[in-house]
Amino acid sequence: MVCILGGPPVVKNARPLTEQQITAIKNYVNNPNRKLVEAAQSLHDLERLREKGEVPDSLIAFEILKTIHAGIEHGFTNDDLLGTIPKALGDETITIPVAAIRSLLSAWNNFKYSDDPNMAKSFGLDGAGQGRKPITKLEIHKNERYYTRRIFELRMFARMDFKKLTVDVAAEQVAEEESVSVQSVKNAYKKYRRNFAELFKEHGIPLK
Repeated sequence: MVCILGGPPVVKNARPLTEQQITAIKNYVNNPNRKLVEAAQSLHDLERLREKGEVPDSLIAFEILKTIHAGIEHGFTNDDLLGTIPKALGDETITIPVAAIRSLLSAWNNFKYSDDPNMAKSFGLDGAGQGRKPITKLEIHKNERYYTRRIFELRMFARMDFKKLTVDVAAEQVAEEESVSVQSVKNAYKKYRRNFAELFKEHGIPLK
């Protein structure tokens, strides 16, 4: 074997390729769907590693998202890209906003290629030293909205029975159901009642 400076190694006296073999190489290199073929091969290789327990499902999931997102940006259709996914993963699909995928992949790439990988930091889950962590804030937000919605529901149900339930009484019931203080429920209601009032008003639901 000899090596040409600046080029790949070349085998002396290599058997010449047939016209058919040359055509096959050209067709592969110039195939507009070459990226799909290579993506499918890569994902199938990862799937074999997953089956052996050498990589987790989550890693496969991120690589699938990355493959589909990159393929869409290169002009391939969603159906084309779904065809690259190993059948073992199933064929059920959902539609997700591109912005959500980009956000996840940006965080994933930050973690994957960081000199000092830290998943919580890459995904913005560490809070960057600003009080409560984002996950805690999200849970509080969801709970407070639930308390508020529950107060509206209890009052609506009472109206359907030709009764009137005050906010204070409804708040006490929610507090008992959720094992939290009445004041916490009232604070949540005060914070989010306008949002729910506007929503129910749009649907013609009586609020009083």
